[in-house]
Amino acid sequence: ATSCTACEAGRYSNTPGATACTACEAGYFSATTGATSCTACAAGYFSNTTGSTSCMACAINTYSSTPASTSCAACGSGFYSPPASTECSMCNLTFTATPTDESCAGAMDGQIAISNVSGGTGPFQYSIDNGSTYVGTATFTGLSAGTYPVRVQDSYGCESDPVNVDVYASPCPLLFSGKILWEHDDVSGVKDATVNVSGPSPGSGLTDANGDFLVSVPLATGNYTVKPVKNINKTNGLTVADAMDDQQPLPCANTLN
Repeated sequence: ATSCTACEAGRYSNTPGATACTACEAGYFSATTGATSCTACAAGYFSNTTGSTSCMACAINTYSSTPASTSCAACGSGFYSPPASTECSMCNLTFTATPTDESCAGAMDGQIAISNVSGGTGPFQYSIDNGSTYVGTATFTGLSAGTYPVRVQDSYGCESDPVNVDVYASPCPLLFSGKILWEHDDVSGVKDATVNVSGPSPGSGLTDANGDFLVSVPLATGNYTVKPVKNINKTNGLTVADAMDDQQPLPCANTLN
């Protein structure tokens, strides 16, 4: 031969008169041709084959703490690491969970809103069943009264400790309903009659075109009286006969215990 050939990348020769090149060992690499030695993979990287031209970064939640690694070790439970890490860090997710009570038992309108997440790397996932199911929405709606174990998970799979959040059922209101009919035919509904509810939680409402009314008042124990009133000065197109009948007290005044 009148010349020598450079070793290809991933191989080297460090002795004169060599007839062949040697492949870099696992944990080492050579990125250029003509190398006389191989370079150890840096901590956080590894090579698990001979003749490597580069090293690979340790994946998330794995690490290598020394150079020339041929593999990466997994982080233990409760720890995490970004890619190319030389060590793992402890998970430390915290958050705030704010409940909204059910407006009434069975209404299924309770909520839990999760905010102020810290100690992790987003995007975050959220759970109200102790981590059995995670979703990307931080507000949970349509909840019934109960205790919900809330957790948050970050992009590295770190999970927060569960926090039990109570959603309570607010007292249901008292509902007073009925129908008011004109006395002259006992069929036609009285529209726009005021229905007064007196008692521990007073309230009022108006009848619709069919004479139906529904009055809602906060729950309180005691006696209630429901009494309708119709102002004949506002006849709303009533006939003379209707107006004459309306001058008499309207029926439907009841005392509820």
